[in-house]
Amino acid sequence: MSQNRAPRDDPYQPSTSTASQRRYDANRREFERIFSPQTPPNLWQILTTRQRGRALKANFEAEIRALRGLNFSVLLKPYESYLTDLCQVCSTTFPDLCQQLRHFAFYKRMPCTNDDEDAKDLFQMVATCIHYENMQWKAIIRKRTLLDKITERRLKHTRLKTEEPQPATSTASTIFKILKKSRRVPFNPMDDEHLREQHYLDDVGSSDHKFVQTVDKFMKSVIRNNMANRTKECALSDVEYYCVDDRVLLAPQISFRLDNMLQIVEFKLPAIEDDGYFPPDRPDRAWYLFEQYQKAHFECTSAFSVLRPPNGLPIAGGFERSTIVAQELLYFHSLGRHIHGFHEVWRETERGFQQKDGQWVPRRYLVDIYNQVKFPMYIEWEMWPPQLKWAFDKLSLYSLKLMYMVKKYSRELKSLGDSLFTRYPSAIHEGMKFSIASVKGRQQYLSVISEQNMRINEKCALLPGSTSGKEYLTWGPGQNSEQNPAKLFVDLCKENTIFLKFSVPSFKTAEFLKKIVQKDLQPLR
Repeated sequence: MSQNRAPRDDPYQPSTSTASQRRYDANRREFERIFSPQTPPNLWQILTTRQRGRALKANFEAEIRALRGLNFSVLLKPYESYLTDLCQVCSTTFPDLCQQLRHFAFYKRMPCTNDDEDAKDLFQMVATCIHYENMQWKAIIRKRTLLDKITERRLKHTRLKTEEPQPATSTASTIFKILKKSRRVPFNPMDDEHLREQHYLDDVGSSDHKFVQTVDKFMKSVIRNNMANRTKECALSDVEYYCVDDRVLLAPQISFRLDNMLQIVEFKLPAIEDDGYFPPDRPDRAWYLFEQYQKAHFECTSAFSVLRPPNGLPIAGGFERSTIVAQELLYFHSLGRHIHGFHEVWRETERGFQQKDGQWVPRRYLVDIYNQVKFPMYIEWEMWPPQLKWAFDKLSLYSLKLMYMVKKYSRELKSLGDSLFTRYPSAIHEGMKFSIASVKGRQQYLSVISEQNMRINEKCALLPGSTSGKEYLTWGPGQNSEQNPAKLFVDLCKENTIFLKFSVPSFKTAEFLKKIVQKDLQPLR
């Protein structure tokens, strides 16, 4: 006999029980309560997604557009006192928190200025409390959203402790505070705030691979000749050795206002003397390098001071000029790189770092005088990260071309005034519609930079490549003044400070041009 019994309910008849539907409705209500579809997106949710480029813009187009020009100091102003106490517990400050949020919104990457886990957790919690509602960003911060009871007691205890009168500080405590603020050797652009401002863009996969391949071939001969003895008997200065050719930069390529290495427009590499660097009669190579550096530095700074008197660009705040020793020059030179005359050494006035032997030394930076781009003044080249290595090579070769332009066209560049040193508009970085991590995006970015350079440099007609001077600088078959009337007229105008406002091909002979200049006519308009 079968043990199977007939079912109590007919399977072909619909069930009249509501238990399943009630369980489904309860689960749905709980899900909607936890993951409400009406919850506005927050800053952390948008910028930490694994999306880049067009996908990120397509999903959060309005939110990202609203981030442009957002001032987090003003946004978090109502909660400043509360966040200041909280930052004090987490070993950070309210201005640093606002700066990190701005860095996070611009680069869409987590800032690494603080290694403290409490500071990172606080940053994430504050970023989560910044929501996008009604076409604008709002901060909704409540105590219960950030702190528990234990943390509140700790915060209160810390605040009361800071309000107590502090004893008079002594010299030992001041030195201890300075050493406490110090960090490790400034190598990584993510860890050093001065390097991060100028080299962080190079850390997002946007390195110029085409330049890296080109400069690797170019630097092989340079490295081979760096420690070799010279075979020619002629004596060459540092400037003459590293800047042999006279191929000038064009007007769209000249820039004295670089913020990072991606703003250097493509240029032709300079020709360097294909011979050994050291003369055979100078066995003291370290002192020879030091003498060459001193002469080249004086020559470069003297020529550059004509453009920006009295002493070129002013030194940045918090720094002071330092010195470099002969052994540092020799060690850096032996590794295949050279410290040129347009380099100078800065050091911070209050901070330092601890060496392997336990000695505290100042934090020093190698800075070029033309654009004030900083590199670590730490001669262990093999310890430099790749993005700093190729950036140093690119800036050194570009500055060699600038050095030649400053010496040859000092009067023309001086006529541009302070506009030559004005920074690029912030709208170029905040409002650009392309990704610099792609080849197409970098080309679009460089085209914008070229237009900005041309807008400033085209005011001087005698600069190579300027729009107003393009016709007469390239017209004519001859290379000297006798065969090329246009070149003769340009030379005469340089002597008489006459700026051209017309096209040279309309004049046919050099004799006619001489008569015009001899009559001391006013510049045509």
